[in-house]
Amino acid sequence: MSCAHGNLATRGFQARKSVETCNFLGFVDIKPHLRYSLRFLKHQIFEMFLQYYLDEAGNRVYTLKKACPDGQPTSSAHPARFSPDDKFSRHRVLVKKRFGLLLTQQPRPVL
Repeated sequence: MSCAHGNLATRGFQARKSVETCNFLGFVDIKPHLRYSLRFLKHQIFEMFLQYYLDEAGNRVYTLKKACPDGQPTSSAHPARFSPDDKFSRHRVLVKKRFGLLLTQQPRPVL
């Protein structure tokens, strides 16, 4: 891993990627008593996507790993993102303005 101040690995530091390494202030814990700003580690990308898998009881177990202990792939714990390329938003706004009700807010039809 290299940065503006030289190679951290040659300086004897090991960077760990885990939930504990990145806090919400934008710093990375290299060692408990040392902190380096993410701007010094600009060549290293820190991406952590929360994943989950179901245990035997059916409960969600959250992890950062891509596979659960039995080898199955984990599922993303992040909700689907809103797409800015929403082709039908104009029609939904028009229906809401005209009728005061969206199609998803109507009662279900009786079959």
